[in-house]
Amino acid sequence: DARYIYMLTKEDINISFNISTYSFLEDDFLENLSNIFNLTTDFFPKFEMEITEYSSIKDINKTISNMQKLKKMGLKISLDDFGIGHASLSHLSKLPIDCIKIDKSFIDMIEIDEKTTSIVDTILYLAKKLGLKTVAEGVEKTNQVIWLKDHGCDEIQGYYYSKPLPIKKFTMFVKAINKRDNVDDSFII
Repeated sequence: DARYIYMLTKEDINISFNISTYSFLEDDFLENLSNIFNLTTDFFPKFEMEITEYSSIKDINKTISNMQKLKKMGLKISLDDFGIGHASLSHLSKLPIDCIKIDKSFIDMIEIDEKTTSIVDTILYLAKKLGLKTVAEGVEKTNQVIWLKDHGCDEIQGYYYSKPLPIKKFTMFVKAINKRDNVDDSFII
């Protein structure tokens, strides 16, 4: 799919995929993933694996070991649904991740609930201090985009830009975005 999207758009597209808790900790997980990526070596650096916080808790030592091996292979790793899982801040400092994806439940409450707004602001600050990229999930409203941009969120994803699309419609979307002039699309992922 990555190769097909590139052929149609001539744009480098980063592709994220989720890994289930159980798959990530299986003994043959790294070998199976490596075999898949051997077919796409020219696109491998463009893939980003998303794991949930919960998966990092089940067996922290094995999780860290697998993540370090994947990072050595060049894969980027995100912590998905950040803020709602069971991971502690001590795990955040140990895990070799590149990105924190802030859960939609927090984004929905920006500018509505003062405590939630403070939590999101703190997550953004913490991520910057740790050298991690931040992505806000589930963004649907203009005021959310403005607030996140003003508070240093690196990337935004959600219905504000587009609902999930099949590949053909996605490639048309990418082409249309790239043809627009004077558009701040730095948040589109």
